[in-house]
Amino acid sequence: MNKQEAIQLIKEFITAYLLHQIDKIDKFVDHTVSAHNLRDHVRLIDEFRFASRYWSTAFPDATVDFHQFLWDPEEASLFILASLTGTQSGWLGDMYPTNKQITLRIQWIIWFSDDKIVRFLPILSFMELLASLGHIEVSNIVESVIKSYLKELQKEGMIE
Repeated sequence: MNKQEAIQLIKEFITAYLLHQIDKIDKFVDHTVSAHNLRDHVRLIDEFRFASRYWSTAFPDATVDFHQFLWDPEEASLFILASLTGTQSGWLGDMYPTNKQITLRIQWIIWFSDDKIVRFLPILSFMELLASLGHIEVSNIVESVIKSYLKELQKEGMIE
C-alpha cells in the first residue's frame, strides 16, 4: 500500500463510518485484531461498529474535512489532521441533543496491513467537544494548554 491508496481507503472508510454503513466499514478493517487502545477482548471491527452508531446518531449530518496526511511507509501508518463538522441533533451517549453545530479538530493515526486497518488511534479533545455543545465552560487555562499543544505540533511540522 502506498500513501495515495491509504488516503483513498481512509476517505471511503470515514464516509461509511459517519453514515453507519456497517457493510462498508467491515471491508476496510482486519476482523482478527483486537482494539488495542481500548479493551483487548474487543475486536477492532466491533469497536468501529459501536462507535459508528454512537457518532452517526449524535451527528447524522457530520462531514469531515481532511487537512493533512503524513505517511510513514516503514510503519505503514498514516497520520491525519482533519476537522469534523456537524449538528448534534441526536443523543451523544447520555447527552441530550443540543442542535448546536460544531467543528471539532481531530487527528487519527492509522496502521495498515494487507490493505486493511489494523490499528486506529483517534486523538480529539472531549473538553473541546463538550464546550462546543455548551455542556462545560472552557477556562482560559484550558484554552492556553490547547493552543500550546497546537503550537508544538506546528513546530514539529505535524500541522501547518
